[in-house]
Amino acid sequence: MKVETRVEGEQFVYRHLWQVVVRQYQHRPGDLYDYLVAMVFAFLTLEAYVNYIGVKVCPKFVDRPYLKFEEKLREVMQRLGLSEPDRSVRPYRTVWDLKDLRDEIAHGKHLKFRGVYKHYVSEQLPVLQGFVEDRVTRRGTVRAVRDVRRFIRFIHEGAKVKFPDDEALRLPLFGGILDMTLRETTPVTGP
Repeated sequence: MKVETRVEGEQFVYRHLWQVVVRQYQHRPGDLYDYLVAMVFAFLTLEAYVNYIGVKVCPKFVDRPYLKFEEKLREVMQRLGLSEPDRSVRPYRTVWDLKDLRDEIAHGKHLKFRGVYKHYVSEQLPVLQGFVEDRVTRRGTVRAVRDVRRFIRFIHEGAKVKFPDDEALRLPLFGGILDMTLRETTPVTGP
């Protein structure tokens, strides 16, 4: 018997990315690069979540992939009826700090430094801090993970109000299923 199967579903990219955050965050306490990965992926998770909700509030959102993050976030928040929080206050301040960190990494600009240090020969030269060491710490990673989680919840609650019948929005926000697929198989009649 020949059959035809129709498949429809969605993949929760932000949940996949959040798995990276959790793994890197818990990987090896004190490892600078694990913290860096956790912080950058926390921002990427937020960006993926904004894209996810963006398609719900405006189906043509996906057709505009070159919008800047700020423009996407502003549009999503406006369509959900959410006021933009104060950028100087956490968790929103952390969102923009993480965006800056992500941008520095994504653009990979060459950095030069120069300095003159007067010290006694018996003293060690101070450790020169680069952009990573200046911004990536265990404490900063904890703050980044918590604040991104809080900010995503803020957007999520607005989305649940706007779309009360949306089954996907009733699922656990973090963790849980990573994909949702419906399949319908029917017999094929004829050749």
